[in-house]
Amino acid sequence: MAKLDTLDGPKIRLNVAGLSDVGLMRSENQDRLFISKDKRILVVADGMGGHNGGSVASQLFTDWFEAESKRKLPSFSSRKSVKAWTDRVITLANDEIYKWGRTELDLWGMGTTGVALIVGDDFVHCAHVGDSRIYRMRRGKLMQLSKDHSAVQDMIDSGELTEAERKGHPRSHIVTRFVGDMAVSVEHHAYKWQDGDMYLLASDGLTDIVDDIIIQSILASRAGVKKMCADLVDHVLVCGAPDNVTVLIAAF
Repeated sequence: MAKLDTLDGPKIRLNVAGLSDVGLMRSENQDRLFISKDKRILVVADGMGGHNGGSVASQLFTDWFEAESKRKLPSFSSRKSVKAWTDRVITLANDEIYKWGRTELDLWGMGTTGVALIVGDDFVHCAHVGDSRIYRMRRGKLMQLSKDHSAVQDMIDSGELTEAERKGHPRSHIVTRFVGDMAVSVEHHAYKWQDGDMYLLASDGLTDIVDDIIIQSILASRAGVKKMCADLVDHVLVCGAPDNVTVLIAAF
């Protein structure tokens, strides 16, 4: 189900929409997304681990963001405050997922990838663990802001594989970092946002199937955030949708 809302403030006008689909080959959607009431906190999670575990892990991840966004928000004028807040939330989620994944037999070894975009007063803060992604579309050009924590990415970095050999590789679904491990290592980056920027958060159900050039063309259409989310998911479905797919777009 899509969500569409607008945030109006002294500096920010932001349109946000998200859409998640089970795909054509899975019986359960283990992806989750979260959009905070003020639209400043945007999250996508892609669960893994057994029939129930993946759903539980991704739900716990987004639940922690929801709970902490209601309890106490960071200072959106401070990059340091936003980074500390985001790191704390992901650590809390990691600890709970790890605990349940080691004490409940049907949740054994569960985990989730996670990406979060926090909208500051004049910056966006990106935090991610795993191979879900964050992209920025600026002046018609798409740029991947996150770097996959995956076995295939490590092989590309070492020169063992080329970027062109990524798709369809037998190790493409092996992540090297995830939420629900004994300890979590979160990657953080912050960027100044500009009017006209668009940010896309997506699970690998999109990025494993749809080339970046197609994603760029859909975002370049500027058809509205709700329509662009639907177009991205529809493209995955046309291509066979072997996995759950979740997309979330924020447009300044």
